[in-house]
Amino acid sequence: MRMIRPFCLVMALLGLTGVSFAADPVIYREMFPTGPNAAASGWQYHVGTRARDASKQKCWANAPGAGKLNAINSKPAEGAQAWRGSVWLAHGTAYLFWTDEYLPGETVTAISWHMALKNTTDRVHVAVQVDSDHNGRDANDPWLISAKSFGHERTPVKQVKQAPRSSLSMTDAKWLPLTFTPGRALTAAKARAQSLPKGKIVAFGLYASKRTDTHSFDTFALHATTGVADVPTPPTATKATASALNSIERKPEPPIKRDDGHHPAFGQVVIGGGGYMTGVYPSRAQPGLAYLIGDMVGPWIRRDYDHPWTLGYVMGDFEPSVYDVPHASNGGGGAVLHPTNPLIAYVDIGNGAVYDGPIGVFKTIDGGKTWQHKLQKYTAGNQDRRKPLTGSRKWGPSLAIDLVNPEVVYWATRKDGVWRTLDGGANWTQVLNAETPTRNVVVDPSEQVNGRAKTIYVGAMDKGMYVSHDGGDSFQLDADFNAIAGKAPVTMWLRAADDGVIYAATRKHIMRHDDEDWHDITPAPGEKGRLYSVATNPHDSRQVITTRGKTLYRSKDHGNTWQVAKVAHDRNRAWFRRFRFNMALASLSWDPHRASTVYSADVFGTWKTRNIWAEVVQWEHHYRGAEITVTIELCTPRGVAEQDIAPLISGVSDVRGFRHHDIHELPHNFIMAPGDYSTYVTGLDFCEADPNIVYACKAFAHGKAKVLRSENNGRTWRELPNPLPEQKHSGGKISVSATDPNRAVYFPSQKHPPMVTSDGGKTWGICTLTDGSPVPFVYDKGGAYNFAAAQVSDRVDGSTFYVYSNSNKRKDESPRGLMISRDGGVTWQPSDTKLGGSHPHDSISPPHIDAMPDQAGELWLALGGGGIWRSTDYGKTAQKITHFENARPNMLAIGAADPDLPRARPTVYVFGKAVGDDEHALHVSKNAGKTWTKVPTRQRYNHVTPNHLAADRQTFGRVYLGTPGLGIWYVQTDRLID
Repeated sequence: MRMIRPFCLVMALLGLTGVSFAADPVIYREMFPTGPNAAASGWQYHVGTRARDASKQKCWANAPGAGKLNAINSKPAEGAQAWRGSVWLAHGTAYLFWTDEYLPGETVTAISWHMALKNTTDRVHVAVQVDSDHNGRDANDPWLISAKSFGHERTPVKQVKQAPRSSLSMTDAKWLPLTFTPGRALTAAKARAQSLPKGKIVAFGLYASKRTDTHSFDTFALHATTGVADVPTPPTATKATASALNSIERKPEPPIKRDDGHHPAFGQVVIGGGGYMTGVYPSRAQPGLAYLIGDMVGPWIRRDYDHPWTLGYVMGDFEPSVYDVPHASNGGGGAVLHPTNPLIAYVDIGNGAVYDGPIGVFKTIDGGKTWQHKLQKYTAGNQDRRKPLTGSRKWGPSLAIDLVNPEVVYWATRKDGVWRTLDGGANWTQVLNAETPTRNVVVDPSEQVNGRAKTIYVGAMDKGMYVSHDGGDSFQLDADFNAIAGKAPVTMWLRAADDGVIYAATRKHIMRHDDEDWHDITPAPGEKGRLYSVATNPHDSRQVITTRGKTLYRSKDHGNTWQVAKVAHDRNRAWFRRFRFNMALASLSWDPHRASTVYSADVFGTWKTRNIWAEVVQWEHHYRGAEITVTIELCTPRGVAEQDIAPLISGVSDVRGFRHHDIHELPHNFIMAPGDYSTYVTGLDFCEADPNIVYACKAFAHGKAKVLRSENNGRTWRELPNPLPEQKHSGGKISVSATDPNRAVYFPSQKHPPMVTSDGGKTWGICTLTDGSPVPFVYDKGGAYNFAAAQVSDRVDGSTFYVYSNSNKRKDESPRGLMISRDGGVTWQPSDTKLGGSHPHDSISPPHIDAMPDQAGELWLALGGGGIWRSTDYGKTAQKITHFENARPNMLAIGAADPDLPRARPTVYVFGKAVGDDEHALHVSKNAGKTWTKVPTRQRYNHVTPNHLAADRQTFGRVYLGTPGLGIWYVQTDRLID
C-alpha cells in the first residue's frame, strides 16, 4: 500500500476546510495551498502547489527554484474552494498568471481578489501584459501596473471567511510601465499614468510595490471577469484541478537518471502521446479490454482498465512486433471486436498509397498474438480527406460485426465498395459498389433476416447514406436521410444502440433513426463549426453525445434536448498545451460495461472520462504505452560530471521534440522558443566542448524553417535570425563545431546550399567550394520528414565538418559523395574516395554518418545499398566494413565505451544485415569494427524499420531507435548479449 505523504494529508484536510466564494462570471480563479515559500528576490516567483482533485487523493509539489518563473493558471468550476495556507510576496515581486490557454484578450473587464494578511498592512497593484504587436505573448510585449494601489487590513486567521475583497476595472484604471532586469527586483517606471493600450491582455496578476516588506497571505484567490455570466454552478460542484502552465523558464527538473537495471532491456521512451489516434474500441465480451487504432500504426490492446496499452503482437522482451504485420503497415481504418469471444477481433490496417506489404483486413483468434490476413483491398488509414478517393482519418470506423451472427462482418473500403464475410473472414463478397469512397458502416441488431441482422447502413463520401433491409444482400440510397442532410456529406459517423436506434453525424447535422423515420436533432443548429463524431450508450439509446469543434454536447432524451458540458483535462504532461485538447477530434466511444465512461481520440492522443454526466467532465489522458510520434532526429549529448546533461534530445513531428531527462518518465521540456509555433524539429546537434549548447532546426510541415539555440541543454530555447528570410523552405539539418559553440553549419532543404555561422547564429554566410562556387545542395526535397543524418562535425577537431550528398535531383556536374571542410565550414573540398550509396531522401535507407568522439578524423558512414564504411584520415580514404552486406536499410551510431574494458574505444552500433544472415538486426563493436556481436532477436524488421539510430553517450550499451509512427524505442544491448 502506498504511503500517503504528510504534506498531502495536510493539504487534503485544508481543502476540506477551505473558504468558499460566491460564484462570479469568471474566466480565471487562482488558489494556492502553499506552505511558506522562500521570499522572492529579483525575477523569481513561487506559486506553491498545484491544486488537486480531492477524489483522486493525489498531490503534486511545485518546488521553488532560484531564478525560475513558475506560473499557475486554471479555470475551476464555479463555487470552487479556496485553500488555506501561506503565500509569500516580497517587495518588487509579483504573482503573474499567463493566459496562453484561455486568451481572454479584451474580454477581461475586471480583476478582483481576496487576501487575508497574516502580519502586516500592505499595498499591491494589478499587473497586466498586453500583446500590442498581435504576435502572441513574447518578451517584447509591455508590462504595466495600475497607478492605484490597494491596502488591506490585517485579518486574523480565525476570521478568514471575512477576508476583504478588492477589485479593479481594467478599462477605467490608469497604468504605469513595469520593467525588470534578470536578477533584480521589478521596477515601476516614474512616468505619467496612461490608459490601457490596445491589444489582448495575455497575462495578469498582482504586484507588490518596492516600498513594502516581505509578508504572507493566509488565503489568496484571484478572479478575472469577462462581463459574460456563466451558467451558475450548484454549491455541490466538485473541486477543480488547477494546472501548471508554460513559463519563461520552466520548473526545475529531477536529476538525470541512468540505467538501473530495473526497466526492461527493450521498451519505448516515454513521451506521452503526440500522434493521431483515430478510435478506441471497447470490448463487449470482456470488461476493460479495448483496442486502439492510430493513423500511422496499430492496433494497441489494453487488457484491463488499469493496464497500459501494448502493441497487438508481443513475442518477448526484445521482440514486440514493432516491425511486423499488421500494426506496422502505416495507418489504421478501424477495429471491431467479437461480442462474446474476447480473443477474436478484426482490424483494418494499411495505407492505400503504399503497397509495400499486406494491407486490408486482419483477424486475430488469440487476443492479438498472431494475425491472419483475410482480405486485401484499397484502404487509406492516413490520407488527406480532401483527395477524392482517400477519405479522412475522422470519418468513422470501417468495420462492423453483426451482433446477431458474429460470423458476419462488413468492411467499407475507400475505393472498392463494401465487402461482407458470412464465415468469419474465410470468404468475402462485394455487396455494394458505391463508385465512391465508403468508410463508416453500422449494423442494426434489433431485427433479423436469414439468421443475421436485417438492416445495415453505410456512409459514402459524395452520395450520402446507403441502407440495406435484406441483411446486406442489396443496398439503396436512403432518400429520407439524404433529403434532411442536404448536400452529400464529406464525412459521416454512424452509431447503433442495441434497441435499433441509429445516430448519424455529418458535417452539419446530427440525425436519429427510430420508428422508421430520420429526425434532425442537431444541437444549436445556428452555431458555426463542423460536427465531429457521435456516440451513444449501447445499452441506453437515450444517452447520446457529440461535439462541434471542441464543444461537447450531451443528451439523455435521444437528442431532443442538449446540454453544453463544461470540460477540464488533466495536466500530467508538463509539455501539453490546452489548445491541443480534443483538437481535430476523430472519435467518441462508449464503454459498454461502465455506463458513464467515454473515450475520445484526437490528433494528440486518446482520453477517457469516468463520468460523462459530471458537472464538469474531467478528461484523463489515456496514453500509457501508446506512443505514436514520428521520429525525425535524435541527439545524444555526452555527459559532464559536474553538469546535469540529458542523455537524449529528440526531434519529432507535430509536437516539436523533447529534452528527455529520464527516458522512462514524461519529459518536462519540449523544444519551443517564446512565440514559436512551428511543429516539427528536423535537425539537432550539440557542442562537444559544452553540451549545454544545443542547436535545433524547426519548421511547420510545409513552411519556413527556424534555427533555435539553447544554452542550458535544451531546457529553454531562443530563436536565431532566419538564415534564409526570403526563401520558403522547411526542415533542415545542423552540425555544431566540437570546440566552438558559436560555430555551426546549417543544411537547408529545397535545394539551398549549406550556410555557416561563427557568431552563434547572429549572421550566416553561404558555404563555398574551394573554387569559390556555392556548395551543392544536400537536401533537395522540402517538407519536414527528412530522416537522413548525412552531415556531422568532427567530434574532436572543431574546424572539421563532413557531409555526404548523393542527390539524384541534380542535373549538373556538381560534386557528389563525401565532402569535407577543414576551416570551420567556410570552404569545402570533395573527397577523392568514391562511395556509392543512398541519397539523403532515400525513403528506406537514407545515409547515416557519425564521427568518433575520441579520435580526430575518424568517420563512419552507413550508405544504404552502398554498405558500411570507415575513414581514419578525415575522409581522404575509406575502408569498407566487409562484415555487412550492401543491404537496405542500414544505419549506424556511436555511443559510450564499455567502462569495464581498459582503454576501450567508443562503441559502434550498426543496424544492418551481416553477410550470410537472413535478417536485419543490431550489431555491436567495441573495438572500432574489428569484431562484431549480433544482438540476439527473432523479430523481423520487414515493414516499419527504424528511420533513425542514435547511441547513448552516457550509458554504455543503450541504443535509441527512432521510428516513423511508433515513437522512440531503446535497446539496452549489454543486457541482451551473453
